[in-house]
Amino acid sequence: MTAFGAIEFQELKRHELFSTIQEMDISIYSYIDHIQTDVPQSVIDVLLCLGKASLRCVGLSFMKQATIAEQTGYSRKTINKALKTLEMLGVVDSVRTKTKAGRPSVKVIRILPFCLERLQQGVTSYIGDNSSNDGGLTLIAEFEPFETESKNKKKILLAIIKKSLKKFQIYQQQSTLTAI
Repeated sequence: MTAFGAIEFQELKRHELFSTIQEMDISIYSYIDHIQTDVPQSVIDVLLCLGKASLRCVGLSFMKQATIAEQTGYSRKTINKALKTLEMLGVVDSVRTKTKAGRPSVKVIRILPFCLERLQQGVTSYIGDNSSNDGGLTLIAEFEPFETESKNKKKILLAIIKKSLKKFQIYQQQSTLTAI
């Protein structure tokens, strides 16, 4: 997680990963296309809510879980699970901010550009992350992952990988037929 001396607009702008809102929207809908059959609707709704709230600094949302829950109609527990799932899949990460006095402040959720490889590598990185036995504690100066549940993560990621491989196989078959 990245720490800031204070929440300054220019500092936050450095963490934008999209040039335009349209780029962000394309990434969001690409993620939705790939994960919609493998995750609960609440995960999709939370991602869309984050996208709507990420316009001033494109891709950065300042929304608290309680606000997301209020806007989507889901419980805070469901919002927390959805954010963990999005983090686990590599769709979002979080950036911790600090007040001018140096105390932790809001957590900014950052939408990441679409990357199919990141979706597929989630299983491998999860195994590596859990081998440290650090109890899920992270330093305030690094990116802070949401904690994830191993069975749920593996199940979702394996389903996404299978779906992606199936789409690739269909694409290869269509390309072969076109070439003939």
